[in-house]
Amino acid sequence: MHILSSPAGDETNPGGKTMYNLIKKSILMGAGLCLVTADKLNEIVDELVQKGEMTKEEAKASLDKLLGKAEKGGETLKAKQEKILTELTAFWYYGVVMDELEERIEKIVEAALEGLNIPTQTEIMEIRSRIEALERKRSQG
Repeated sequence: MHILSSPAGDETNPGGKTMYNLIKKSILMGAGLCLVTADKLNEIVDELVQKGEMTKEEAKASLDKLLGKAEKGGETLKAKQEKILTELTAFWYYGVVMDELEERIEKIVEAALEGLNIPTQTEIMEIRSRIEALERKRSQG
């Protein structure tokens, strides 16, 4: 099973969505942190205005500027989140497709070899063991 496993999990790996969800939660936590920071900025600016260290207009302009930068950063973060989640999903899907393709190819090759009456490696090893046993028996007798 691949490290990322299935975003939905499956019967062989019910916890398959663990890595996927962990990454998604980490990204959302970062976005949440941005929102908390904006609230804290509002509090600080309000406090500066109350202390008379800044006028309401200066506070509004500064806050708008900071929040504008944060918003741009948030948009960038959101775009990166979407890109990461898309890549993770594609990576998982590629792994699933490759596993399925490998299984199908193995079945086709096995069927082709069986149809051609070509012995398997196990059968060859059994024949080799029988020949060695007969040779030992012959050399002792």
